[in-house]
Amino acid sequence: EAREHSIRSQFPKPTTDIIIFSRWPYATKFSAGTGLSDWVVVPIHLKSNTDGSATALARQYEIELLLEGVSALKGQHSDGDLIVLGDTNMLSADEPAGKLLANAGYRDCNTRDLGTHLPFRRSDRAAPFDRIFLSPTQPETSASCLPKSSGKQPLDFKVVRPSEWQEGTTNLQFRKALSDHLLVRAGLCARKDDD
Repeated sequence: EAREHSIRSQFPKPTTDIIIFSRWPYATKFSAGTGLSDWVVVPIHLKSNTDGSATALARQYEIELLLEGVSALKGQHSDGDLIVLGDTNMLSADEPAGKLLANAGYRDCNTRDLGTHLPFRRSDRAAPFDRIFLSPTQPETSASCLPKSSGKQPLDFKVVRPSEWQEGTTNLQFRKALSDHLLVRAGLCARKDDD
């Protein structure tokens, strides 16, 4: 409670009621099969960009809480293959929330800030909200999302355009029918499980 008060006091006035994790993260374990790689995936949805300068601070606090939970989760699952992904609402890879994850040993697969959120107007730039964070030290993810990859690597982070998976679908049709966020992907290696 004291920590929450200390963080809350840093928010610019008159903002006093910032909702933290309007959608709480959860963890799900996936497996490539018996004796093969498994991954613990934590989908996230961080604070949206609606409260001015307070939003980046709120996201930083959400990641602090997430990292506390991840620490407990690692002990519970005894698995180092943890992937955090989702709608971060981060405007750039060097936002404080992203730096916290990097300092905790996670690689941001969208360091190039590729646009993943479809804007309302065609003239606007797509925002780089959707990200995948993974451990570069785990065998299953060490070749994923390499910083200097050309974008043609099979394990690289990729924004999947609607027309790539459903021929003829435009961004506007996709936005109206499904989501204002494009699909993203990154490859993982399935091998004999090391943990």
